[in-house]
Amino acid sequence: MASILKIGDRWRAQVRQRGQSISKTFRTKGAAEAWAREIEGGIDKGQGAVDEKSNEDYMLKRLESHFVMRWRRSCRPSGWSSLRRSARKRGAEQYAIDMDISKLGTVYKHMASLLDLRLPHAPSIARPRLDHLQPIGPGKHRDRRPTCEEIVKIFEWFAEHSEREQAVPDVIRIAMKSAFRR
Repeated sequence: MASILKIGDRWRAQVRQRGQSISKTFRTKGAAEAWAREIEGGIDKGQGAVDEKSNEDYMLKRLESHFVMRWRRSCRPSGWSSLRRSARKRGAEQYAIDMDISKLGTVYKHMASLLDLRLPHAPSIARPRLDHLQPIGPGKHRDRRPTCEEIVKIFEWFAEHSEREQAVPDVIRIAMKSAFRR
């Protein structure tokens, strides 16, 4: 809903809707009301509240075009491969790279939903290629089990530290007897 305020001998129209705000001053109240209706209609249609002739609009369009082009390049399977290469250079393991790609895929999916875009799910498209190149893979499995001496040390530590929860040694014994591994 627009606010029309008299400021001196002029009228200021101010439109606030869904977190967007814009205001403009006019000589007549009728001009202010007409402009406010036009802006509200534009916001309802999904257009921005920023005047297209303003410097702010110009900068927003420049930023959008710059980042959209970067975003489009990075959303191709080749972009995901370059992400993988840079992660490997940093020393990331296969599982860490796989988790990063999964997280980025979730962000990609939610942003497409929020922006109401119909996009192919780039991580899903890139995954077969990444599987083939083998930069992603399962985490390393732990095959080693604690030795008897290590288990005794754990129980001794809990005996020495009575301030800790005393049920933990019992839980460990139950887990060991029932073959729980995690």
